[in-house]
Amino acid sequence: MVLCGVSPATLRVRQIAYRFLAVQALVVLLAALLAFFWGTTVAGSVCLGGISVLLPGLLFVFLFCKTASGRDAKRIVSRMYAGSALKLLLCALMALGFVCYFRPAMIPFWIGFVGAQLGHWLAPWVVSMDITT
Repeated sequence: MVLCGVSPATLRVRQIAYRFLAVQALVVLLAALLAFFWGTTVAGSVCLGGISVLLPGLLFVFLFCKTASGRDAKRIVSRMYAGSALKLLLCALMALGFVCYFRPAMIPFWIGFVGAQLGHWLAPWVVSMDITT
C-alpha cells in the first residue's frame, strides 16, 4: 500500500535513518553525562563536539529522506554522494566555528565529535536494518 505517494519500504528507510541519529545522540548524551564528573565546561565541550556531527547528520537525513523514493537508483546514489560531501563540509565548518566562537576544552570537544561518529558506526548493531518489516 502506498500512503501519500510514499511506499512502506521508503517509510521504513526513513525510520532506520532517524534511529541512526537517535543512537548518535544517545552516545553523545551518555558521554556528556559522564563528563559532568569533570565539570560543566567539560560536559558542554562534549556536547558541542557531538552537536557539530549531529546537526549536519540531521540535515542529511531530512533532505535525503524527503526525496528518496526508490524509483531512480542513479539519482539516489548521486544525491547520497552529494549529501555526504555536504555533511562532511558542514561538520568541519561547525567544528571550526564552535572551536573559534565558544573556545571549548579541546580534548572533551573531540571526544564528543568522535563519540557521535562512533554512534553512527555502532548503529547497525543496535538498529534493525530490515526494510521488509
